[in-house]
Amino acid sequence: MNKILEDIIENKYPEYKKLPIVDNILDDDNPRDDFWDDLSEREHYDINAEFLKQTGNPEYDYLTCWEPGRIDDEKETLFDFKTMYDFDYSWWEFQKQAEYDGIEECKKWMEEGSDHWTPEKVAESINRINEKFKNGYEIYCTGDWFRLIEKDINNQETFLYAQVISARWYLFYELEGYLSDLQDELLPYTLNEDRGDFLKMLNEKDPEKRYKAGGREKELDTLQDLIRKYEQNQLLDLIDTTLLTYPKFSGRTFRFDRGYYETETQKFDPFTDFIFWDEQSLRNVRTTNFLNDFTQKEKNPEDFTEIIELLKVQVKKDFMAFYDKNRSRYIQK
Repeated sequence: MNKILEDIIENKYPEYKKLPIVDNILDDDNPRDDFWDDLSEREHYDINAEFLKQTGNPEYDYLTCWEPGRIDDEKETLFDFKTMYDFDYSWWEFQKQAEYDGIEECKKWMEEGSDHWTPEKVAESINRINEKFKNGYEIYCTGDWFRLIEKDINNQETFLYAQVISARWYLFYELEGYLSDLQDELLPYTLNEDRGDFLKMLNEKDPEKRYKAGGREKELDTLQDLIRKYEQNQLLDLIDTTLLTYPKFSGRTFRFDRGYYETETQKFDPFTDFIFWDEQSLRNVRTTNFLNDFTQKEKNPEDFTEIIELLKVQVKKDFMAFYDKNRSRYIQK
């Protein structure tokens, strides 16, 4: 655990200081890790807020990228990128190069006589990647974790857990969850955990051994394949087409906050979504002036919610079409 974080916990909880330090991170018996795990969400929040105050830069909203592997701390900082566009473009370039590097590895395996990486398979992969990147940069921004501290007009501070995400991917994840809800409503199931070995059960290819779905296990299996294919093709096309019909939102941002206040119906589970509509939105927000720039371009979140609800109508129509067709294959004649 980070030394600064350790000091914060020790100062806040004297009993923590008395716990032994376990150097081997792979050791399952670690009293300090257990202590951390047993703290409440509110306690974690307060400790992480203090940690950010001690490690972040107050001039830049304490903004810190918390996405694992996203920044090479030995070579760069978030603020080496002038705007969020520069930050996103760099990651897009990295991902592009990684995919082409992967092709070179596949070529080597092919030349060594791999049964899987045949010339046809390698050519298929090259064509897929060329198609993916043929138009150059497109807003990537699939959802990176950040932490920051916001001050209100009374100079009161609020620590934020957050993600920075494009409208495209925010809509995708929302509709992906909606498709899962539709499936659960019409074809509920549980995993067949009676079989003992959980990992073996997950790798089980026979749906009747993997699931419990009231005799509809094979139907469920093919339905899930149809959902995956729909998400990878039609759903993304639907989202992209929809975004193009709202040119008025180009360069704009949206924000959703949830879970910062515990109520009778909502537990304390804080999170903020910073949503960027398009490439221009990213260009408009400087890393060193994140909150102010973002707010200057922010639109009413109800506008975004309305788009989600409109898309759900079409997604449900699409789902019911392939659900009914799939269902008809399994109905006893």
